Amino acid sequence: DVVVVCAPVSCIPELVAAVAPVARRGALITDVGSTKQWILERAGPAARAVGAALVGSHPIAGSEQQGFEAAREDLYDGTVAVVTTDGAGEADLDRAECLWAAVGARVVRMTAAEHDRWIARTSHLPHLAAALVARCAARDSAAAAGVGLLCGPGFRDTTRVAGGSPDLWKDIVETNRNSIVAELDCLAAGLAELSAAVREGAFARVRELLEQGRRGRAALLGAAADRSDE
Repeated sequence: DVVVVCAPVSCIPELVAAVAPVARRGALITDVGSTKQWILERAGPAARAVGAALVGSHPIAGSEQQGFEAAREDLYDGTVAVVTTDGAGEADLDRAECLWAAVGARVVRMTAAEHDRWIARTSHLPHLAAALVARCAARDSAAAAGVGLLCGPGFRDTTRVAGGSPDLWKDIVETNRNSIVAELDCLAAGLAELSAAVREGAFARVRELLEQGRRGRAALLGAAADRSDE
């Protein structure tokens, strides 16, 4: 009746194509991929051909951990699960929502395009930025031991997600590259501005950039907290 495909993004269309012919007619097929347009475009035809309903989902509950050893009973409690509306009927969307609500998630509906554009900003960009920060800090192997001694909570918090699977993240970047490029360009512009301000001794501008970041974080997390109270 319900099939949930939990696999790296690049595998999902093939798995949906394998599952659809043996699923009950009218079954709901959904997934947990971090890219939605790419998956729906490739997996949709196989599901529709046999009368199954494909509804894209993305529970935003991931971490840098991998494998069954990282499983948690409360993984979805209080998290947001996106359900994409593209090509889906109201009854099928309701079924997908019930699935995620049953495991403790708060459900948000949006189009696949909206999801991919926004998740590139809030998930994909932070992961890539964390990877580059970790790469930069570890660039001198001869000094790694000494540098490691000074890696405190700030470094660990900033780079935690850099411990994720490179193969999984390569798939995400490949399948959402246009949205990710836009966010990387925005970050690059900000880094260039900050670098110029530090180089030129424009420390008032440095403070202004830091304040903008502080306010931006507060606004984003405040909005998330407000939604959790709904």
